[in-house]
Amino acid sequence: HIDRPRLIVGPDCGLGFFSRQQALQKMKKMTEAAALI
Repeated sequence: HIDRPRLIVGPDCGLGFFSRQQALQKMKKMTEAAALI
């Protein structure tokens, strides 16, 4: 496990292969998940 302060959300993990709309949806979900941590 990793301590919370050391956790980095990496938004550029393959988003270039998605449409803009799909990438924005994935980033929204990613930020929602990060807020739960």
